[in-house]
Amino acid sequence: MAGCGYQGRHFGATYDDGTCIDGYLWDLDSCHEPGGPLHSGGDEPCPSCNADARAEYFRGSIADDIACRICPEGLLDKEKLVDELADFAVQIVRLRFKLEFAREGRSRREGSHE
Repeated sequence: MAGCGYQGRHFGATYDDGTCIDGYLWDLDSCHEPGGPLHSGGDEPCPSCNADARAEYFRGSIADDIACRICPEGLLDKEKLVDELADFAVQIVRLRFKLEFAREGRSRREGSHE
């Protein structure tokens, strides 16, 4: 199983509990024995090596969330608004992960100087 080496917090733990395998995140806590096969994951694209697919993966949920926050029930056609916000949502996801990686890199660099 190949991956880009990315690990992060994605499955509810306070530590890095997700890892990239073939461009998708897998739950490191889902194996039944140390070093055994992982049984949970594979749906969510990796933010490091599969960023475009990840943006598309979250596209609908982010657009829906924005529409719910800015559009009172019944005032506008929510589905049309979600469609119009979807491309904007992709840009939000891409920017969010760029910022996270920038912070991670800075924290690691700062930590290595101590």
